[in-house]
Amino acid sequence: MRPRELSGWLFLAIGCLSPALIPFVLVTNWPVWIKAGASSLLALGLPEVCILLAGFLLGRETLDRIWRTVRSGLHRWWARMRS
Repeated sequence: MRPRELSGWLFLAIGCLSPALIPFVLVTNWPVWIKAGASSLLALGLPEVCILLAGFLLGRETLDRIWRTVRSGLHRWWARMRS
């Protein structure tokens, strides 16, 4: 795997997993305004920036392949849930 592709996958993973860090921010002894700002960045700012960077690094074809795989998996899951 090339370094550019590896860093793209890393940014994609960070973008998808960053909202999971919000509970750790909420249990700190930080002031409320810092907790609110950090939680907002983890939920809204960081995932979008990381996914954009991953898109630039991975390229359109790789991202299309990822989204096709995710969509087909969701379609199969939805079909099993409805039956």
